[in-house]
Amino acid sequence: MTTASESHRPWALITGASEGLGKEFALQLAQRKTHNVILAARSVDKLESVAKTVSEQVQCKVVPIDLSVAGAAEELDQKTRELDVALLINNAGVAFGGPFEDMEYKDVQSLVAINIVALTELFHIFLQRIKLQHKKLSEQQKQSNYAL
Repeated sequence: MTTASESHRPWALITGASEGLGKEFALQLAQRKTHNVILAARSVDKLESVAKTVSEQVQCKVVPIDLSVAGAAEELDQKTRELDVALLINNAGVAFGGPFEDMEYKDVQSLVAINIVALTELFHIFLQRIKLQHKKLSEQQKQSNYAL
């Protein structure tokens, strides 16, 4: 498989990238060398550990962020504005065990903030950026085909 040169490789934003599926998505993308990666999650130490491995293969940017905080999606947008994001892996999420009615109200607020609000806001914010990046990539592909 042909890989993009590092300087022209698009970026993938992965939320919840410090462990579990988010970490695995980052490792897989790095191994394939199809995208540089932006790792976003709350745990700085865990993010740095993932970044150390990923950066051996592709460019990597770490953005420590708590998506349960109001305005976090906009902050993530601002912190990645200079990068050509072509893929969003909206992986951050929380779950609590036990019956819903027994949950603490603060836990319900956190669940809604991360699993619904942040997920929706990130999708809305990054959709336009991703569409623009895919258009650019498509045009570049056409240009390279014409050059052959």
